[in-house]
Parts: sequence; structure tokens; C-alpha cells
Amino acid sequence: MPIAVSKRVLNEMCSTRLCVDRYQNGELSGRIYNNFFAEPMEFQSVIQMAQLLEELFDRFEYPQQVIETRSFREGKREKNIDQVILSQPVPQEKRGELATFHVKVIFRQHATWQGSVLWIDENKEENFRSFLELCALLDSALA
Repeated sequence: MPIAVSKRVLNEMCSTRLCVDRYQNGELSGRIYNNFFAEPMEFQSVIQMAQLLEELFDRFEYPQQVIETRSFREGKREKNIDQVILSQPVPQEKRGELATFHVKVIFRQHATWQGSVLWIDENKEENFRSFLELCALLDSALA
């Protein structure tokens, strides 16, 4: 049974800082920071970024997944996140070498994500209705 937490804590759990350090041929790499993990999670591709964020949401059980993820392989996929979830948020003010985004996933419905992304460097915010739309927003900022 999930632990009862305040709305503020839920808001911080589904919020991540995306620090983009490299962007080449439409592929980005960098670091993901979440206030409840002491260390960043590094990613080398958009797919790896999505997998790390999915695992993070699964660990928090928030936002809850509406549709169970399918796979060609039987059994559970190996987890990449082995960090301990902290009981109190640790502020992360790190910046990406190219760009920094604040990504907030509010829902995981229709087998995708819905939320908002703030491009911190330009102070511009947009809502997204799918992971693909989030990727398009990131690409438009970086291209």
C-alpha cells in the first residue's frame, strides 16, 4: 500500500531537472536530477532517458501507470536505478552544458505521459500530451 504523502511531496516526486550536456543528430545526453535522489542519473539517448524516468515513476508509484507495459521478452527488465529514495527532498540546482529543463509528468495515461516542461534557460513553459510531444519540445529548444 502506498505511503500517504502531502500534495507538495507528490509534486516534487513527479518533477525532475533534465540537464542536457550534448545534442548531436537529434540525440541528446545528459543527467536527470530528482529531489529525492542524492545522485544524478546519466543518460546517453532519448530512449535511455525515458527508461530512467519510467523506472523513477515506478519506484515512487506516482504518477501511477494506467496501462501495464508490454515487452517482447518475458520477465521484468533489469532496473538501472539502484539509489535509495530519500525521505526529505534535496534541492538540486544543477545546470546542463547546453540546456536545462524542469520536466513535470502529472499523468501516465494512454500508454504515454502528460505534463509540462519548463525551459529554464529561456523561462518558457509548455504542456505536453505525450512523450513524443515532449521530445519534439526538447528538440525545438535544442535545434
